[in-house]
Amino acid sequence: MLLFTPDQELITIGASYLRIMGITYLCWGITEVYLAILRSVGRVTVSMALNMLAFVLNVILNATFIFGLFGMPKLELPVSPLPQPCP
Repeated sequence: MLLFTPDQELITIGASYLRIMGITYLCWGITEVYLAILRSVGRVTVSMALNMLAFVLNVILNATFIFGLFGMPKLELPVSPLPQPCP
């Protein structure tokens, strides 16, 4: 992280973000393989619907966690890692 910034606070925030995101990369990889298989066997509609659902959920959950909507605590991070496990 020192490659990008010398600010220790940003390094701490970035490290915690990367710890959470590192776990989700495995789930994302499995999901992408599954969706590619669906597309290759002609089930494009299922793949498209799942990608659209993931996009909508990502937008809603990002807004929820960043701005504290629906009674959730306001995280005030520019990018919240919590909703990212969505493909």
